[in-house]
Amino acid sequence: MADRSHSRWIPDFFIEFEANLCNSSEGRAIAARHKVKLKEVESGWAVDGLTKAASKWRVANSVTGLDAAIMEPISTRSSTVVPDDAISQKLCDSYSSQLIISVSVFAFETYAHCFGRNWLQHKGYVFREPNMDLAARLRNVNGVDKLAEKIESFLERENQKQRVNEFFGGQDDFLYDICHFIRHGYAHGALQGYHCLVNIAPELKNFVLGGIRNHAESLSNECPK
Repeated sequence: MADRSHSRWIPDFFIEFEANLCNSSEGRAIAARHKVKLKEVESGWAVDGLTKAASKWRVANSVTGLDAAIMEPISTRSSTVVPDDAISQKLCDSYSSQLIISVSVFAFETYAHCFGRNWLQHKGYVFREPNMDLAARLRNVNGVDKLAEKIESFLERENQKQRVNEFFGGQDDFLYDICHFIRHGYAHGALQGYHCLVNIAPELKNFVLGGIRNHAESLSNECPK
């Protein structure tokens, strides 16, 4: 496998994933069966795109929110000039919640590239079982109905709008698509001020990152030790 002796920042489960899939002909056969992209390197074999996937995963796992200058609460009747270098705590919390979900989605999209797939093609391989408890709690968050309407309004494809309606209507518990749509809205600045994700965003992030870890470990465990 590739020499990772100088890459201490790569999470151990990614190191084991690559080692088990690359260090033997049996492991490489398992990699081929699961469509893992391998490449020959000077020291043997490596998973193509692993460094980027590991980097994005580690960043997402580390991010807890925005670090912003927070302005003091200002009365609507006050004549105090509002500073232009600070934002309210509520707005900061809103953007922070969208950010931590988005970086986890970025990590998943990069992980999918290790298999030569995009997120839509790869999601079913990673998120096989719905998290019904987390899905139900997201649907019950105060104000989430306005978020659902906003997400549907900026999606262009009818099948994506249908996914949103099915999820928030309780007909589907598949969470990843909703996380992806939140990332889409965040990246395009379409979800400014939506505060309802603040308390549940860390769990959504962990749902995505945990799915990546569990999938990599499951493939690693198939390999002979």
